[in-house]
Amino acid sequence: MKRKLKWFWLVMMGLSVQLYALTPSTPTVSASDGTYPDKVHVSISGGGILKAPSYEIYRNNISSCAAENGCRMIYKDGTSSYDDTDVKRDTTYYYWARVCDGTSCSDYSSYNTGYAHLDKPPKTSIDASDGTYTDKVELTIKPQSEATSYKIYRSIKNSLPTAEYKTVTATSYNDTSVKAGTTYYYWVKKIVVKINSVSGATEYRLYRSEKDTLPSNVYATTTSTQYKDTSVTQGTTYYYWVKACNSGGCKQK
Repeated sequence: MKRKLKWFWLVMMGLSVQLYALTPSTPTVSASDGTYPDKVHVSISGGGILKAPSYEIYRNNISSCAAENGCRMIYKDGTSSYDDTDVKRDTTYYYWARVCDGTSCSDYSSYNTGYAHLDKPPKTSIDASDGTYTDKVELTIKPQSEATSYKIYRSIKNSLPTAEYKTVTATSYNDTSVKAGTTYYYWVKKIVVKINSVSGATEYRLYRSEKDTLPSNVYATTTSTQYKDTSVTQGTTYYYWVKACNSGGCKQK
């Protein structure tokens, strides 16, 4: 008796698996603003869930990070925070960060500015943007009652200068005459054309000039003891005089 042998072929199905390396996501960097007198505390967040991440921090004095313009790595380690003690007071620094996992690194973060123990003047009636823009400082003036315009003072030191920087009529102003990496201090004074009341006066004649010399022509006439001068040019200083008048004539105050 012959037996038929049956051959069973076991076909192994090939399973092709392609592995993709996950690149760390772009982190966020933050730096302390005058919190410490002798350092800037820099911290990094984000970057994805990595088993053994490595953090890199870069620093420059301007808002651009490239080797040719002085940007350099100041930290590389497995901890997501760093105290930068190689700093000077009253100097603003720009920081970037990225995260690596041994095989690849994330993109560089957006920069964040920091400084050590910068003694800012207390906020009163003017606020200034802090590192929000790379080409300007945005000033916001709190409206003051009776103000017709505002004198802005600016300095690179925390000391009120004697000369005004700009005269504005609006409560906002973009200061574009700035340099990246430089800290500016701002002060503001309101300007009010206010007239002391004179008994018997029926009107007041105002004189205005860009020089400290009384002009011959009357600039405006008002019956009120306050006058809002809206015909002004930013950056120009004006001088005012007033005469109290009635049917008998005028008298300069």
